[in-house]
Amino acid sequence: MDNPEHDAYRRLVLSEFTVKRSEERRPFIRKLAYGCLDRMYSGPQPADLVAAVALPVALATICDLLGVPYEDREFFRSCTHTMTHLDATPDEAAAARGQLQEYLVSLVTVREARPGTAFLSRMSVKHVRSATMTPDILGAMALLLLTAGHDTAANMITLGVLTLLQHPEHLSALRDSDGPALAARTAEELLRYHTIVQRGIRRIALEDVDVNGHLVRAGEGVIAVINAANRAPDRFDQAEDFAPNQDARHPLAFGYGIHQCLGQSLARVQLQEVYRAVARRIPSLRLVVPVEQLSF
Repeated sequence: MDNPEHDAYRRLVLSEFTVKRSEERRPFIRKLAYGCLDRMYSGPQPADLVAAVALPVALATICDLLGVPYEDREFFRSCTHTMTHLDATPDEAAAARGQLQEYLVSLVTVREARPGTAFLSRMSVKHVRSATMTPDILGAMALLLLTAGHDTAANMITLGVLTLLQHPEHLSALRDSDGPALAARTAEELLRYHTIVQRGIRRIALEDVDVNGHLVRAGEGVIAVINAANRAPDRFDQAEDFAPNQDARHPLAFGYGIHQCLGQSLARVQLQEVYRAVARRIPSLRLVVPVEQLSF
């Protein structure tokens, strides 16, 4: 959406995604992470970190926040996969989006009639009943939060753990750390290093604008390549390396400006808790095969 509609709707849900609210979810996420790791550790070996930890943690977190039944997780995962897969046709992606949107709009109607305590219930009671928001709009918001909130988080958890396994000295430091500072710094650096969304942010200039000495004319297209920006040598001393001790605050992994990721505080809490839990619960964790043989 563009403004003024964008800001009007974003303001309605902003209070649900504050740093304070995300921090309140930390104990739930910590318990979730340790539970998944315990089951993986006691189950068949070798194990798949994506299926055993990354997807369950990411899906359960966003389902719990939204008030979406976790038992329907395979449906969400399947639809999201089709919507984002580069091999899916436009018709296949549109059909998957339509199925998920229809499911969430019907859930909004249920939550309005029988509200609970989660996001969809609060928004239904507060905004759908008062006609500030339609069920379709709230369903579309939920779709964006559900798909963006688990797919990117699961990928970031997995690639982050892989990177830590390639730097065992830092994994040991994370295990032995007393407070949350090192986990927070590690998560920020991994967000910078991987920049999980790498499709480029596409925009069209509405007027002539000078960007660092380069004229972009009205009507010209621009792609903001945030993964390149996150490795800019004039901004980061060790731009091409995973270096948790460098200043990686405010990477562009969550975008920039009015459209930056609404759930970034929650994502940070998830990453911090999972990375620390992995370091502490399974210090002997290792890859079964060389990195070159992994499927990405």
